[in-house]
Amino acid sequence: MHPSRGRPEQADKALSVWLDRMTSDAQPKHCVSTDSNDTSDYSNVPRNQLLQNDNRTMVEALNRCVEHLGDGIAITLYDDMIPSEDWDQALVDAYEPGKLLRVNCGVPLQTVCVGCTSVFKRWGHVYYPGYLSMFADNDYQERGEREGLFVDCAMSVTHQHPAHGTADMDATYQRQNHSAAYAYGKRLLDRRRLTAFQF
Repeated sequence: MHPSRGRPEQADKALSVWLDRMTSDAQPKHCVSTDSNDTSDYSNVPRNQLLQNDNRTMVEALNRCVEHLGDGIAITLYDDMIPSEDWDQALVDAYEPGKLLRVNCGVPLQTVCVGCTSVFKRWGHVYYPGYLSMFADNDYQERGEREGLFVDCAMSVTHQHPAHGTADMDATYQRQNHSAAYAYGKRLLDRRRLTAFQF
């Protein structure tokens, strides 16, 4: 599940890195979800792997992938995340039906979503649809913990991000990391917590 906007070259490079670091015989299904008003050229993505919709947010773009999931393990792939070597085997080794996998993201927050596709299908989304961007991963993690879904996995990811000094700010980062998204996301997360993530 790979949401991307304005970054076709980074998207191609990210996929290549993920595939190069695979060691199992798994056959991953790649789904790139882009916005219909994005003028970037994603023609390198095979048609059967590309979704283009009138998304207002990254969260909407990501969630479009859920209806295309098969059985097994689903993982979010982002343009700015690098997986550890043998990441796929780590997922296979840790996989449990009906569970999410807790991976090392370098921070306490699960910034990559990984787990049995049945969880995302039951929820109807990966990230709760009300979010613009910020705090969506907090919601994902806290709901998963509340439902007792996480099992540990040896996989890790490195996040190349301006906040870490490892990437340059661009229009896509600006679109997702603005102050209004933080403020709105925090209010929504507080409301979701009050209802035990049931609305």
